[in-house]
Amino acid sequence: MAGAATAQSTIRRVQPKAFPLSATLSGGLGFGGTRATYYDSTVAGCTPGNCWTAGAGSGWAAGGDVQAPLGNTVGIAVGGQVGRPAQRLCVRSQCQSPGGVWVLRGTAMLLWRFKASAPIHFGLGGAVTYFNPAPVVNQNLTADGQGTTMEFGGAAVVGYDFRLDERLGGRLAWTSFLMAPSSEGLPGAYESKSVAWDNTITFGVRFQLGT
Repeated sequence: MAGAATAQSTIRRVQPKAFPLSATLSGGLGFGGTRATYYDSTVAGCTPGNCWTAGAGSGWAAGGDVQAPLGNTVGIAVGGQVGRPAQRLCVRSQCQSPGGVWVLRGTAMLLWRFKASAPIHFGLGGAVTYFNPAPVVNQNLTADGQGTTMEFGGAAVVGYDFRLDERLGGRLAWTSFLMAPSSEGLPGAYESKSVAWDNTITFGVRFQLGT
């Protein structure tokens, strides 16, 4: 009896991790924000707050990330994303899309859940974005065409996870980016905004790599 009690006392309950070592592949839609504004008094109806605006529009987005646990309810994720939004040029909210833009984005985020078994998770971190060409029409214009830009900022995510089987799951995520637009090579009298707000909505398949 004493031996059985000793054996039972040594049994430890394994606590589940909120963010087990996993890789996620995802795809969805991206929505870009305004990067620069320009007030032209010769355009009928223009006001300082509603005239020319330029930035990135909407388009597809795809990417992946790897997450790892830092505790029972906390984890870390490092990811990358590629997208193809359109340039967006608007005057008095009437917009056109002169061309397409390639976007490469990297993120590093701290993730958490209120309970390890909760399906909803949150995250905060940093982001870097590379545009080719620049999202503002004619920004960094040279004899060889329009140049590129790079931005730095922060990222936040709200996600919903669900299991498909023991090692496979799905993830629906809304990721929001607050970026500092580049003012380098802006055309004419355009003024750079202090913050651009980008968003992506993605669905992913998550593969658990660890035990």
